[in-house]
Amino acid sequence: MKRSTLSIRDENPGYWLGDLFRPANFRYSSIVGDSPEQRRGASTEAGTGSLRWRVALVSGSVAVTLVGLELVFRTIMPTTTHHLMYQESPDTEIGVELVPGAEFAFEGVTIPIPPTQVQISNQGLRDVEHMIPKPEGEQRLVCLGDSTTFGWGVEMEEGFCARLNSLLGAPWTTVNLGVPGYNSSQEVRRLETVGLAFSPDVVLVLFDGNDYQPPLDYGGANSWVTWLSDRMALVRWIRKRLRGGGGAPEDMAHHDAGHAAAHTGQETDGPYGPTDAGGGGLSDGNAWKGKAKVLEAFTRLADLGQQYGFQVLVLMPNDDEDQDLRRLLDRRRIPYASIRPALWGKPEDVLIPEDQHPNAEGHRRIAALAARVLRERGVISAP
Repeated sequence: MKRSTLSIRDENPGYWLGDLFRPANFRYSSIVGDSPEQRRGASTEAGTGSLRWRVALVSGSVAVTLVGLELVFRTIMPTTTHHLMYQESPDTEIGVELVPGAEFAFEGVTIPIPPTQVQISNQGLRDVEHMIPKPEGEQRLVCLGDSTTFGWGVEMEEGFCARLNSLLGAPWTTVNLGVPGYNSSQEVRRLETVGLAFSPDVVLVLFDGNDYQPPLDYGGANSWVTWLSDRMALVRWIRKRLRGGGGAPEDMAHHDAGHAAAHTGQETDGPYGPTDAGGGGLSDGNAWKGKAKVLEAFTRLADLGQQYGFQVLVLMPNDDEDQDLRRLLDRRRIPYASIRPALWGKPEDVLIPEDQHPNAEGHRRIAALAARVLRERGVISAP
């Protein structure tokens, strides 16, 4: 009759004493002993169980580490709101658009800023609802631009576009079409697909260096990297470091070619010949042709103005901004001005610390400059 007991593997009389205490050497067996095949099977089972234990231990350690790092980086990275702000647009040239009806607290993207409340109207604007068609007797000024026009880091009523309502007075009403991360091509296309429905009398464009970058492609948006970036501060930090950790805060929403264009120059095609944005020779052929796209967009804007009967004013960061663009605007008789005088003084007085977007005071000054230029250049009549 067989009885079970705990026995030691003893087929090799010369085993070392240390082997005696290895868990794999202990098992339940019959008193009459096992065959070599049985012993090999038991050893394999023990080895497999040990491997599974090691894999589980390593996996658990990695998971705990990642959770710990995520908690740490959530204290230093802003809460993401890109998936709340953007949705894919049916228009492929636009790529993405603001989510109608969205409402959330905005704290920046890569640089934490004081939270502001963002509300997107049912018309897809960071603005109040506007009547369509335009009421008789009302005149409308449409603001085109990216994050500054949108009102990045300030409340809706503090943005320069909203402030122009009171500065211009009746019968003027402003409509804000600004979208963070848009370039000139997207802005003009947004005017075509959305803005013309508001029957603008004047279109004010706030142009800046980001307009040379490729289209905002946040609907690369359906990728697993984007999904993780939306939900994990650690992933956003890694992407920020891979991109150099600098640039405008909304740069992470552009695809990587934008950074190539920014560092290798933008190729200029068309009436001015192939030149580099910095004045040199041809840029990398794979880089985004930002300069050419900007000139193409403003040419289209001028044509739309003639077709639909609205005037255009362009505000630029500097007096010496892009000579090719200035020549195009001069040729099309589109007035332009620099916003630099509005932002003179201590940076902390007019800009959000580290982020470098205008703060509420900066927007107040930009609005005052825009109202003055609109009247001085005869775009609108003085009161």
